[in-house]
Amino acid sequence: GAETDSLAATLSKEFQKNLTVGFNGSYMRTARLQNNGVTNGEFAGVQVTRRVGPQITFFANYTVTDQTTSSPLPGNALSGIMQMASIGIGYGSKERHIGH
Repeated sequence: GAETDSLAATLSKEFQKNLTVGFNGSYMRTARLQNNGVTNGEFAGVQVTRRVGPQITFFANYTVTDQTTSSPLPGNALSGIMQMASIGIGYGSKERHIGH
């Protein structure tokens, strides 16, 4: 077993009618109950979304993740900093409004 402490936050702000910027982050600390290691993980990201017309959305995001530990990790576990950036296009059908 293990004890886990975690904290997470998300903030999103709309600028103008078609531009949204969002930030998120989290921290997690996991300590094994038998005193044989502590693992710390942090995550942070930012996303910018721009609506172009009623159905098309462009987005870009950047994410950074970091994990450290005082115990041995399996070979497929993240150890250290990992960064990722992405861009994309979204399509959605027209909004449907329910009559009053």
